[in-house]
Amino acid sequence: MDFELVIPTLVQIETLYAQLKSRSYKISHKILPSFVEHTRFVLHHPYREWVIVKDNGRAIGNVYIHFDNSIGLHFESPKYFDRVDEVLRFVNTSFLPLPAEPSVRIGEFFFRVSSDNRLLQEKLSILGFREVERTFVPQSEDQKTKELG
Repeated sequence: MDFELVIPTLVQIETLYAQLKSRSYKISHKILPSFVEHTRFVLHHPYREWVIVKDNGRAIGNVYIHFDNSIGLHFESPKYFDRVDEVLRFVNTSFLPLPAEPSVRIGEFFFRVSSDNRLLQEKLSILGFREVERTFVPQSEDQKTKELG
């Protein structure tokens, strides 16, 4: 497994857009942004670090670290979930978590995972992570209508 820091280049922007389009689990967007919107996002991304994950030179996912020490990890296929430990090893040997700051962040890395992404949740549990929090967001009117209908 290889790791390529997002600089970003046009090739990286295209790679990340292809990965975004193929995502099964979405947290921060409901509608796919246009390529121009995506490019703007990547050029001014809010992450402390962002890395494209590769296997034999082919992009298979990406991992990013937020300033609160949370990690987001996305693979293009479930078959790569058995390699989460390799990504975690890379993160832990390449970056240090920011120091703890009360009500801002804990002083260690942790994962943010979509509630629908059971495979990643299970893999993280096997690796010794435990769930400590759940996040609830308001439902859209469309979701409410579907559930009531």
